[in-house]
Amino acid sequence: MRLLVAIPLLLALLAGCDSGGAGPGTPAGDEIVDGVNLTDLFARPSGAEESAVRAEWADRDADRGARYSYTTLPAIIAPDAAELIVYTARPPAGGEPIHHGVVRRPPRLPGDVARRPVVLVLPAHGATVTVGTAMAAVPLADTIRDDCVYVIAAYRGQTLDVEGSAFTSPADPGSVYDVDADDAMALLTAVLATDFLADAGRLAVAGYDRGGTAALLVGNRFPDLDLVVSLAAPTDFTLPTVRHMARAYLLGQSVGAFPAFEQVAAAVVEPLRGGAGDLAAARLALIRRSPAHFVAPPPFVFASHGFLDGTVPVAHGRALAGIQGTSESVYLEQAEHDHGSILTSNEVISTVSSLFIERVRDP
Repeated sequence: MRLLVAIPLLLALLAGCDSGGAGPGTPAGDEIVDGVNLTDLFARPSGAEESAVRAEWADRDADRGARYSYTTLPAIIAPDAAELIVYTARPPAGGEPIHHGVVRRPPRLPGDVARRPVVLVLPAHGATVTVGTAMAAVPLADTIRDDCVYVIAAYRGQTLDVEGSAFTSPADPGSVYDVDADDAMALLTAVLATDFLADAGRLAVAGYDRGGTAALLVGNRFPDLDLVVSLAAPTDFTLPTVRHMARAYLLGQSVGAFPAFEQVAAAVVEPLRGGAGDLAAARLALIRRSPAHFVAPPPFVFASHGFLDGTVPVAHGRALAGIQGTSESVYLEQAEHDHGSILTSNEVISTVSSLFIERVRDP
């Protein structure tokens, strides 16, 4: 069963307690918690702020190739006969790994070098990602799953486990949600330049949870993509639900299971305690993590959220107003699914599979 959402979500304003006290010049009614003006911090982005974020992304994308140097290891043969090639990114001058990724080439007959469509896979937040867990979150039917080359990106600080071999990189908590897309695009570029099975003319990106956020950002910034798939993703770090979590964080209360929110709060909200820090910079840090303010087809965007999602509230799916009502997008709200069960939704799998065949595999 689906709920069709065609209008913006109307949320009640969250009432807050003035636990920090308003300083001189603070507008009456602003919510101040431990010196942090949550009213100002979570105000809707202005056009100038969105333009500033776009300009920063343009600068990052212009020199992306100069910031990463990739090396590969010999292929590991998986039990299903797929080839797994590990990519490691380091700064061009050398040093500790920035992050890791793995390419999964499908099982094939000897001599089969036909080029395959490429799916960039962006996994859920977690300490470790395996090929199996990443692939399980790609909503494609089994009958077409081995038609592709998969490029699986691990995040900074996340361990990539490939058939029992662990590949680690130093954690950078401040990078969570911010540079996920940068790393993923750098990895995809490296694979397209080096893997003989990868067809650069047929590209999709699929992400779940934190990966769904990165997928939407990649879709906005990487040229020539044909399809973006985002499931159960945080999409807007300026929503009232996020403000509520920030209030709880400042008060030392539980922020729930929202993926990596404590890392985001430590990087963005914590420096503002006591009225310190740069509020304008903190706002831009939240907006950079909020694809809902930027995503607009092309490429074709499929997004889905479970109405019962208790991890990432459904408000994040509904915030994708920019893709609703266009012929180049689908937003599918699943009335009977939650954060995990949306991965098993027959409607999601069948819709994404049809879109993949039409727009990526056989355009």
